[in-house]
Amino acid sequence: MDIIKKPWQNLSMEDRPNDVTEENQDPEENIFNRFQSQSIGEGFAKIPKRKGELKTPALIIVFLLLALITAALYILSQDPQPETQIDEDPPEIIITKDPQEITTLRTYQNDVYGLSVEYDTDIHRLRERVPSSDQISIARIEYLQNRPENLEKETDLEEGYLLKIAVFEGIDREIQDLIERKKEKFKVECPAQATIGKTYSTTIDGIDGSSFEVINCPQDYIVNLINFGGRVFEITQVYRGDIGFKQSYKAQTESLIDTVSWYREKEFEKTESTIRNTRYGIEITHPLLDIECCEVTQPSLENLTKIAVLANFIEGQDPRQVSDKFGVFGYDGDRISFDLFLNQQKQTLIQEYRVVEEKDPTGLRESRVFVGGQEALKLQNYAWWGELTYVEHPFSEKFIIIVVPHGISSSFSETIERIQENINFLDQ
Repeated sequence: MDIIKKPWQNLSMEDRPNDVTEENQDPEENIFNRFQSQSIGEGFAKIPKRKGELKTPALIIVFLLLALITAALYILSQDPQPETQIDEDPPEIIITKDPQEITTLRTYQNDVYGLSVEYDTDIHRLRERVPSSDQISIARIEYLQNRPENLEKETDLEEGYLLKIAVFEGIDREIQDLIERKKEKFKVECPAQATIGKTYSTTIDGIDGSSFEVINCPQDYIVNLINFGGRVFEITQVYRGDIGFKQSYKAQTESLIDTVSWYREKEFEKTESTIRNTRYGIEITHPLLDIECCEVTQPSLENLTKIAVLANFIEGQDPRQVSDKFGVFGYDGDRISFDLFLNQQKQTLIQEYRVVEEKDPTGLRESRVFVGGQEALKLQNYAWWGELTYVEHPFSEKFIIIVVPHGISSSFSETIERIQENINFLDQ
């Protein structure tokens, strides 16, 4: 019987590993353990190398690199990068307006009759001065479903609504009487199934009036009568359509009514006041000066009457500290001429000056001025307390004396001049 030897059994004892025996080692395990027991250098050192032979791992790496480069070149050739295109012209910039800034609202204004109303040009059509046999129709704002070019009368309305504004002038009748007349007209013109409602109160832009409603004539109507500015305005709402649309049309006419505005005279804040003295026949218009707070030194004359002391007084100010003020006085000169009266006044003022100031006045000055269109005499430096202007009343034997104390401001001096120029002498 042939004994099959294991491969390592043909080796000499020197080449066999020390820890391997013939009885207990598998050939594959023997070889594995052999390489485990030797260093890498020792294992390869025993393998003879042929001259010019390359290592197997290096060849594999070279072939892999060549394969990757070839694949990359192929992919690039099959899928070239698109060229970037540069537009010669810049992109167009479109600017759009905010929808809230775009409006189709317009205002119908009538300066003759003094009213205005707003409407939407996308929805409504405005027709001005539609003639009628019994009234002046100044405007009609229409929404017509079938858009006929000409709607001669509101009775021709088949679908839609309109607002008609008419004006009656020279009507000397009460609104209630006119309402009843209008109702009678509808009773005659409307079919039997029409209903005419009761009169009720209404208000349009703060002005009270009266209204009534008509249904199925065949259109529906709301007639509003307003008395404003001495005229009677008839503002009529007319609408027609199926049940659902009819209510919408009525609401639209109400919206138009809400935009009606009357032209009222502008109420200016009062900036002037007038003092009227019938005894001395004079009116003094002033820019709301105070006429109660203050006093001024007045000439020494018996029977001298104070007409008014006007002052630029500030609330809370001590009246004794008010410097911007002047006084107007009246004197009955029925027993003396105006020239003689002036001479007496000059002498009296000089004597008072000597007593108070203990010296003679200096810089005496007389000048001609105008008060209310009348020539007057102004005395300066005669009185120790201020300046005096004397004027003879053109329609009576009375004299007016205007006293301006020292210390007033330049602006108040100009105010006094304007007041003097506008004084009105009454012819009584």
